[in-house]
Amino acid sequence: MELVCCLAMKDPQVYHHLLPLARHPLVSRLWIVRSHQSAYGTIPKAEYVLTPMPKPWRWLQMLRRCRALAARPNVTAFLSFNPFPYGLISMLAARRFSLPTHFGFVGLDWHQHMQGPLRRMLMPTLGRAAFITVAGAGMRQDMIDRGLDADRIAVLPHSIDPV
Repeated sequence: MELVCCLAMKDPQVYHHLLPLARHPLVSRLWIVRSHQSAYGTIPKAEYVLTPMPKPWRWLQMLRRCRALAARPNVTAFLSFNPFPYGLISMLAARRFSLPTHFGFVGLDWHQHMQGPLRRMLMPTLGRAAFITVAGAGMRQDMIDRGLDADRIAVLPHSIDPV
């Protein structure tokens, strides 16, 4: 299976969040859609789709590239680690081909988005997600209390690769 990940985290974060996915035996390719290739470390089975232009043009280019990847026969899901704009880009690209979308919350982004100007869009967007991962039980419970399906939210604590 091939996975598409649209994101804009720092290079070490990209490496440590995507390396476990790339190492999974069922993953044959991991498409990483972002502005630049990571200089931190090599992710096996990863192929970068670069969009080096300035925002907001980058986001439009990311959507175009993600839609093209969604049309590939072996792409089975989209991943994102920030709901706006990258999760929304992933969801829009995946929806056209009825592919599932994952939203991952890796830190304060949940609380920032719940307080920010896009908070009204957040819950309907997350309601369309096939799966959501969060860094802790408190964030998971907050999402459940706000009406998201508990069966689609898993706690995935931060970790490091000891090797």
